[in-house]
Amino acid sequence: MRTAVRASLAPLRITAFRRQFTAHAISMVGSTLSPVALSLGVLDATGSPAMLGAVLAAGGVPTVVMLLVGGVWADRLPRQKVMMVSNLVCAMTQGALAVMLITGTFRVEAAIPLQILYGTAMAFFLPSTGALTAQTVPKGLLQKANALLSLATSLSGSLGPLLAGLLVVSASAGWALLIDGASFVVAAMFLRRLRVDNTPSATDGSSFLGQLAEGLREVTSRGWVWSSIVAFMFTHLTTAILFVLGPTSMVGNDRGVLTWSAVVAGISVGQAVGDVTALHVKPRRPIVTARVVELLAVPLFVAFVLDAPLPVLIMAAIAGGLAMTLPDALWFTTLQQQLAPQVLARVSSYDWMGSFALRPIGYAVAGSLGAHAGVTTVLAVAAGTLVLTRLAGLLLPSVWAVRRHVDRPSADAGDLAAHTSS
Repeated sequence: MRTAVRASLAPLRITAFRRQFTAHAISMVGSTLSPVALSLGVLDATGSPAMLGAVLAAGGVPTVVMLLVGGVWADRLPRQKVMMVSNLVCAMTQGALAVMLITGTFRVEAAIPLQILYGTAMAFFLPSTGALTAQTVPKGLLQKANALLSLATSLSGSLGPLLAGLLVVSASAGWALLIDGASFVVAAMFLRRLRVDNTPSATDGSSFLGQLAEGLREVTSRGWVWSSIVAFMFTHLTTAILFVLGPTSMVGNDRGVLTWSAVVAGISVGQAVGDVTALHVKPRRPIVTARVVELLAVPLFVAFVLDAPLPVLIMAAIAGGLAMTLPDALWFTTLQQQLAPQVLARVSSYDWMGSFALRPIGYAVAGSLGAHAGVTTVLAVAAGTLVLTRLAGLLLPSVWAVRRHVDRPSADAGDLAAHTSS
């Protein structure tokens, strides 16, 4: 047992990854406070759901719009420095929002530009993360590294919202945002101390648009890449619909809020289970395995359609959480192992953009679709969409052709020793 745990934690023996992981874990603890705190703080300050929507949109839209730009620059510059500057920008914006909420001087016209800056910084940060991981650990440890980073996110996502709620009730939403801002500063300090070999630069004389087009060619030339991104688009669309219609379907039901809370908690548990599983399993065909495991999200939709009892809903939610994190670990690892280092951030930016693109649409149309077609009908169609997109992806030969990186114990041991000593 102790040997298995030690093997799972092997990436943390590498100084560079340990600093990356610490920065990630600290910033995630702060970031999971933010959604609850910001929403409650803006509503308390303005009393307007419309104003809250405007503030949240101001943070989300720039991320989608600027992701491709962020991907190009993350391939041009040292990734840890891009992430460090992004963290400092986020610290500034969250700190400013916190001060306004704590002092009672909150103004939407000031909050929106701050949120735009925050969303833009995230557009540079996100494509850099996976590309940096590929520099901090040897190939044989990438899946474990990705799983550990995801596990930190899952655990923070379980505890952060609760802590944010306690801070809002006992003090002010601003204090939760202030903690978020401080976490970004501490994360930036760890990234500043991170040292890795510089990856080959994307700056080869081609223009910015030329490099952007090169990233697109890397995506479209690989069926397993573009089909995965398309599948993720529909995952986020249907998940957004579920998170609107799921609680809606419980209005007037005795189970009500407690049932929905149990479902969300079950998803968080499943995400952690998926992360732990990713520390140990190494399927020969990672993309095929990812597509199949993603089908475990379907039972949760079906459970709502059938008005299943609470134990069934919770089990389906756990399966749904696993369907999110285990495939992600396999996907990120395969990207890092199969693609050239100098294009990895740009391909990741297309991945992130695809993932985010349809989510706002799902949130926007779910209510009206449920009202016109019926909640159960919409959720049933969403479940069918998940099944069809996964089966369609499995029809592509390139999805089956991708094999996992074959571990070479002696070489990986040498790589680990070299990384650890750096």
